[in-house]
Amino acid sequence: MIKSKNYALLWPLVFAMPVWAGVNSELGVESRYFFEESLFGQDRHQSSLRFEMDYYEAQDGTVYSAKLFARLDREDQERRGYDIREALWTRFGDGWEVKAGVGKVFWGVTESRHLVDIINQSDLAENLDGEDKLGQPLVKLSFEREWGTVDLFWLPYFRERQFPGQESRLRAPLEIAQSNERYESSAEQWRSSFAVRYAGRLDSLEYAVSHFSGVAREPILQPNMMLQLEPYYPVIDQTGLELQYIYEDWLLKFEGISSTGAGERFSAAVFGFEKTQVGIFDSQADLGWLLEYLFDDRKARAPHSFERDIFAGWRYAFNDEDSSEI
Repeated sequence: MIKSKNYALLWPLVFAMPVWAGVNSELGVESRYFFEESLFGQDRHQSSLRFEMDYYEAQDGTVYSAKLFARLDREDQERRGYDIREALWTRFGDGWEVKAGVGKVFWGVTESRHLVDIINQSDLAENLDGEDKLGQPLVKLSFEREWGTVDLFWLPYFRERQFPGQESRLRAPLEIAQSNERYESSAEQWRSSFAVRYAGRLDSLEYAVSHFSGVAREPILQPNMMLQLEPYYPVIDQTGLELQYIYEDWLLKFEGISSTGAGERFSAAVFGFEKTQVGIFDSQADLGWLLEYLFDDRKARAPHSFERDIFAGWRYAFNDEDSSEI
């Protein structure tokens, strides 16, 4: 990873724990080392201990599942604690399914940024790439037919975004006062949010249309008199579109949103392709080429750095028993 021109190495070490009664557990040790001094006096070396436990049981059309997560970080107190990533009751029948509890839902097809993925809150204390998510209290009703799948969501409780603490090497330039969060809605965290998504397929084209109405997952960071940044969560309406077209070893991808909230409407999009070379160098490995363009019509007013950018990446999959990849 690269942060402010400082390079870091990450060494993960994972231990598989015994499996019993549908329970899988994992213990991991992670260490980061930075080659240059920090701007705010943090150590070059940062380490942490991670624990995960999964539970799964199915019987007579009902599934019970849970996923617990805990981390103990040596430096950053914001990365010390635990979270219920999932605790779901699922009931399904002929062409329908109901889920209730705490769950994780993923929407999106692109690699660099998931614009339409809005159900779960990002855990930036865990990782700055936004791929790690907090568990979301929800009730989900799904219908599957020949013409596609419809998902309906009720999200009765909102979870604030988690940020790295002052002791983290990957912190923001100003302290984020996470305990001073503010909301546009007077109901604050108990303001219900709702979402609907339709997904279908037409030959080699996969598509999905979604709409979300509720508390924004991405806060607006506003400075206060103490030279801190306070998160402000507006109420938004966001409509999203996902497209993925498969042509031989090419994947053409598109994600776009139109969102209103905090006094303005804006649009953003990510589009590009992924091409996979199978059996590269006469081996069992695959090499994927990725290229995407990111657009946000707010330009300099966007709360992120991806308003006019090109993303390029490579994925080398060894296709071994451990699913190793670079």
